[in-house]
Amino acid sequence: MNKTVPFAVRRRFSDGHIAILQNPLSAAQPQPKDRGEISAFVPGLALRPAALKGATSLPNGGGDAKAGSAAQQFEGKGHEGSDDLQFQRRSSNIIPHRPHSGDKVAPDDTTCYQSDLPRFYMRHNQIEKTVLTAGLFVGLCLAANAQPTTPAMQTKAPTRQEVRAAIERGLAYLQRSQNSNGWWSTPDQPAVTALVLTAMNLEPTGRFQRNRTSEMNRGFDYILSCAKPDGSIQKAGLANYNTSLSLLALTTAADTNFLPVILKAREFIAGTQIDMGVKGTNDTPLDGGVGYGSKYDHSDMNNTLIAIEAMRASEALFLKDAPSAISQMPDLDWKAVVHFLQNCQNLPGTNTADWVSSDPKDRGGFVYYPGYSMAGGVTNSQTGKVALRSYGSMSYGGLLSYIYAKLSKNDPRVVAVLDWLRSNYTIDENPGMGQQGYFYYLHLMTKALTAVDEDRLKLADGTEVPWRDQVAARLLKLQKPDGSWVNPEPRWWEADPVLVTCYAVLTLEMLEWRMP
Repeated sequence: MNKTVPFAVRRRFSDGHIAILQNPLSAAQPQPKDRGEISAFVPGLALRPAALKGATSLPNGGGDAKAGSAAQQFEGKGHEGSDDLQFQRRSSNIIPHRPHSGDKVAPDDTTCYQSDLPRFYMRHNQIEKTVLTAGLFVGLCLAANAQPTTPAMQTKAPTRQEVRAAIERGLAYLQRSQNSNGWWSTPDQPAVTALVLTAMNLEPTGRFQRNRTSEMNRGFDYILSCAKPDGSIQKAGLANYNTSLSLLALTTAADTNFLPVILKAREFIAGTQIDMGVKGTNDTPLDGGVGYGSKYDHSDMNNTLIAIEAMRASEALFLKDAPSAISQMPDLDWKAVVHFLQNCQNLPGTNTADWVSSDPKDRGGFVYYPGYSMAGGVTNSQTGKVALRSYGSMSYGGLLSYIYAKLSKNDPRVVAVLDWLRSNYTIDENPGMGQQGYFYYLHLMTKALTAVDEDRLKLADGTEVPWRDQVAARLLKLQKPDGSWVNPEPRWWEADPVLVTCYAVLTLEMLEWRMP
């Protein structure tokens, strides 16, 4: 894409004045002396000391601005996607600012919770309330009833200081683990490096945002070196997976220099949404999802989740009150996304596929993609029918995906997945998978339950579960002396301490944010 897409970004500077930047992709290089923060739905933290020339400064944030001059420039593979190489992605922002064709409810609909999750991703940023308005929307409720399955429910809650210390040890380990060429773990999959950078971007005090380290600069240089003319960010395949996680890292960096790459990455992801049958009709179960972009041609739950996460996060960089820009910004077909999600859900009536289980133990949960579950299936001895089993990580992924798709809390699909999750709550294992993908499971659980803004889960017997305390205590207990985490079960690359440490640090960062 060579055309310049118009949009606007609002910045508040250190002296308190506000500037409206129209089309910053064509603005001049930033000057180090001009400091400020993006204040337009930025899901990252405080801006790196930089600003854009060509903006008209306005004491009260009103008026117009002049455009600038010269232009600037895995559960994916890292989880349940394959058994050879697998990493994952990080948390993102959920701050919708415009309707989509697939939206079921308005951002201020009283049937939806107004989640605090977006503020986590902007925790180090100066936010203009006039810009946010009704943007803090996450369209779900949590009536999570669960069976008490773990003695960790009585575990003493870690203090904020203890959690911060664990985060610091984890980040120190990651800094020591970088290759001299800027990447972490592998030069072939920028997604791993992107996860590390995202974890650093979201460090609780914001120190990495205020003063980007040499390790981070090398990491971002490596990510940018992987950017292709088509907008993808990749080295050796898995284009969607690597692009989506890299997009999240660039977005949470809150650096205006990355905007051109961000916009092209959005265009690439939007262009890879699956439509296998008659175009525009959602006539196959796989339509509407996103796949690896290699390895196989169809969509799957994890690649879809990280793609829609990256799109929701990066759309928050652009002002919601700039309709001309929004209408031209590359995006997914959100109605098609919902079509794919429901075809991955074990829900008779909504999903009429032959593989859908009628067993109450599976009802409402999710599989990896239509017709395939990482947890396997059960064969009916009389009919020969194979019913696929639901499992934990992708069921939390399904909940989170419905959040991004903005379904009402009363939607039967939402109610069903919540019912499954409350019936299978545990921090001891990844339900249906044992220890496989365990750290990713805790990561997705924390993101999903934070998104619906529930600090405690009410069990079926009326007991309230302090899930945040339980997850934090479990992660602190599992941290290694060198600051890392690793899973003895190696599937989905959880034997890689860099990948697993990213999962754990990002999870703890989100938990720390809500601690007293």
